[in-house]
Formats: sequence, C-alpha cells, structure tokens
Amino acid sequence: MFINDYGYIELYCVGEKIMFDSLSNGNDDIIVKVTQTGFTDPSGVQGIIVLTSDDGRSLSMSSFSGEVANYVSKFMDGDRTSTPSIYKMISELADRHSIFLKEVEIYNRNSVLRANLYFKCRDDDYTLHNYRASDSIALATFYDAPIRISRSLFDKLSSQVYKNKR
Repeated sequence: MFINDYGYIELYCVGEKIMFDSLSNGNDDIIVKVTQTGFTDPSGVQGIIVLTSDDGRSLSMSSFSGEVANYVSKFMDGDRTSTPSIYKMISELADRHSIFLKEVEIYNRNSVLRANLYFKCRDDDYTLHNYRASDSIALATFYDAPIRISRSLFDKLSSQVYKNKR
C-alpha cells in the first residue's frame, strides 16, 4: 500500500496467495467496523474501505466500485435515504416483511473475499451464502450491523497491508 502521485492510496496484494478451504467456525471471530472510505484512482472508479478491529488494527479492501464507496460513506454519516440505492430498496422490502440483518460474516473463498448475511425473520432465521463482500459490507453499514471475520483471516490480510507498505 502506498500513496500515489495523486494523493490516493494504492493497494496491491503481493507475495503469497491466501487460501482457506473452509469458513470460520465462529470461535475466534472478531468484529470489525468500516472506519474510512475513499478511492484508489483520481476519477473515483474504484473504491477502497478500511475495516478496523477493536484493537486498532486495520485491513484495506479495494476491489469494488467507487459508487459503493460513496454509499458506504453516506451510510457512515447516517444518510440512508437521500440517494435511491439497492440498499434502500432491500431495506424497504425487509421492513415490510419484518426481516432484520443480524450480522455479516466475511470469509475467503478461492482468494476472493465473500460474505454470508444472517437475517432474523418473523418466525425463523435465514442465511444468504456466498455474496460479494463489498455489497455485504455496504448493507451491514446501512443497517449498522456487526461485520464478523475470523481472526486468522484478519491477521493474514492485515499483515499483508503492513508488508506492502515498504
């Protein structure tokens, strides 16, 4: 990770490939929050977010659109209604049917970050499996729902950021 000539953060995964064959078991998971949003390019095409744990360590994600980064930034500021979005649409449908997002779990599948979304329904719980991590994090930010990631995955990804800073 470094600051380019335009003053934007650039992040590249260099070195070993991250591979995990199974989802976390929930026993060593940590909760992270989105603490910063931005762009990796001057035109704002590719977004970047920073996920931070309670102990202050951070992990950057940059494989999603600048539009999603803009939404996440608005949601962090409490603005959930000024711009029509898929997140607002999901919220309206969920409210109508008493469905609430309990939490989002981020995991690694074939070197791509994916997510499971855990919902509480009227009479049951429901899980959506294997969705894009960026959209899931945006929805979690919209709802102010917890974002969970295994400690081993967080440690692996956050250590790559520090290695790539040099």
